[in-house]
Amino acid sequence: MPQPGSLSKNIAALYALQFASYVIPLLLLPWLTRTLGPAGFGRLSFSIAVMSYFLLLSDYGFNLSATRSVAVHRNEPGERSRIFWNTLAAKATLAMVGLPCLLVLASLLPRLAAERQLLLINFLTVIGAVCTPTWYFMGIERQSVLSSITIVARLSSVPVTWWLVRSPQDLPVAALIPGSVSIVCGLVSCGYLFRDGQIQWVRVTARDLLQTLREGWHLFLSTASVSLYQATNTVVLGFLAGSVAVGHYSAAEKIVQVAQSLLAPITQSLYPRVSRLMHESRSEAFTLLRRILRIQGSLSLAISLTLLAAAPLITSVLYGPRFAETTHVLRWLAPIPFLVALSNVFGIQTMLPLGMSRTVARILLGAGLLNVCLLFVLTPLFASSGTAMSVTTTELVVTVVMALILRRNNVPVVTPGLPVTQTS
Repeated sequence: MPQPGSLSKNIAALYALQFASYVIPLLLLPWLTRTLGPAGFGRLSFSIAVMSYFLLLSDYGFNLSATRSVAVHRNEPGERSRIFWNTLAAKATLAMVGLPCLLVLASLLPRLAAERQLLLINFLTVIGAVCTPTWYFMGIERQSVLSSITIVARLSSVPVTWWLVRSPQDLPVAALIPGSVSIVCGLVSCGYLFRDGQIQWVRVTARDLLQTLREGWHLFLSTASVSLYQATNTVVLGFLAGSVAVGHYSAAEKIVQVAQSLLAPITQSLYPRVSRLMHESRSEAFTLLRRILRIQGSLSLAISLTLLAAAPLITSVLYGPRFAETTHVLRWLAPIPFLVALSNVFGIQTMLPLGMSRTVARILLGAGLLNVCLLFVLTPLFASSGTAMSVTTTELVVTVVMALILRRNNVPVVTPGLPVTQTS
């Protein structure tokens, strides 16, 4: 039986993983933006955004559904192994479906055809995501191993990028490096699980595969809906306003993602803990959730205010004078860390463990459709800033709707007697 690490140790491990996922790439941003320029960086960001659809397809919500299943069956080696192989087989199947779809789209749409080489190179990240059982490590609450593997691999990519990416002509190499690192992380992570005796061989049947897909369906709808106001923003912006606008928007979005990563390890570590407590002691689960809401709301508000105030300095230092337009985009995106922190507690940490997956899916689907409508209205008028306006408005709607539904159902995440707006 795998022994879970302490909550504080798991949070520390995930902070290390977030460092590898966001802070290390941030070290490369000044180099890439200055070397590739707004247009080249925009092309790279556009191809990455398109690829996120195929990452979404292969992930299929398993980072939530499979994590929850592994956490619940943590003391059952045979069941854990069954979950592992069924999830891995499902992810591989979905990735294999995605590749021909990408090739067809690249042959039909001129905008994608122009980036066919970059898109195919970036598909390596999909293969790496299939191989990396992040959801398994999260479920058994042993994130430190995965963090160590990821940090070593991604740190090695920094000098390689500095060495090989020297001009806009090196754009394919800039796309190849992170895809290769992703595959290495996945293979090494799986190798560790096999060598440590975590996984037993279990035959995957068609019936098991279909059941695995059914179990993740509502969470897939939720994550797919979220993509309508994440990856779709960059893709639509690329079609409507071109690569330079994508470069400015993506540069600001990277900063916001790094800011959000400051809190993500806490929420990721708490999700399996809350899921288990919902089965064992709901009063303890809600006590923990209220504490998370107070702490996470306060910290995320400070982060958002800092981004708003320091936007000119941040963009100037990181990107230089050619990215002055990025300052305006960053200011529009500054509320995102605060809004996402609250909606994460309301939706991921509370509604999903309570079995409200369908409600979450409906909220996010409606929000995604709202975002797409706003994109086509605001982006032609304000380019990259219009896209940022759309994203922030959508996140605000998601947060408010989730809070209202929890209040209506008397879910004690918010301290009784206090309005939702005061708990942040």
